[in-house]
Amino acid sequence: QREREKSATYTDVDANSYLLIGFVILISVTFIEIFKYNLVKLNSSFLGEYANINFLTIGSLYFIICLFIYYFFHGIDHMNAQFLQEHLEGLAYTDALTGLMNRAKCMQYLASVTGTYAIVSLDLDRLKTINDNFGHNEGDKMIKAFADLLEKAFETASIIGRTGGDEFLVAIENPSATICEDQSGKFENIFYLADTRMYKIKEAHHE
Repeated sequence: QREREKSATYTDVDANSYLLIGFVILISVTFIEIFKYNLVKLNSSFLGEYANINFLTIGSLYFIICLFIYYFFHGIDHMNAQFLQEHLEGLAYTDALTGLMNRAKCMQYLASVTGTYAIVSLDLDRLKTINDNFGHNEGDKMIKAFADLLEKAFETASIIGRTGGDEFLVAIENPSATICEDQSGKFENIFYLADTRMYKIKEAHHE
């Protein structure tokens, strides 16, 4: 119970208690009804007006009400737990600065994707120069602006992620045959190939 109360989804209402109360009431009135029935058989005038009361019907009504309350609060607990799980998964797989998928999510996606796909590896050039001369706040702004550009440039991408400080990855499922070579093998090898080619292009650009 203490662990449950510490949970972020705790609503301060124990739905199980309502179900238990309803069940106890139903059992109790069942015994009362049996007891009443036997008294009436022995002496119909002993109970007076109470002989006409159907305690089992009243107990069943209470049980149904308690059952409704149980499902109501149980449903709230379930929705809260689901919302929290989705929120935590979002935090676990989302890059806080850019809102893009992080490296863990990108690797998870690439490990599960089937069929043909293209990988684009990108590096934000001269970010260190920005950080050293203008501070990391300006560097963060540059990273965020670049992430926004990627989302606009690759609207049809299956996933866009930030895999490192200044490194980004774009994956496109079922790409056109004209935009990339036909590659086969494990995604780690394809990712390594894309990353290697990106750095070669970067070096050529600097020269």
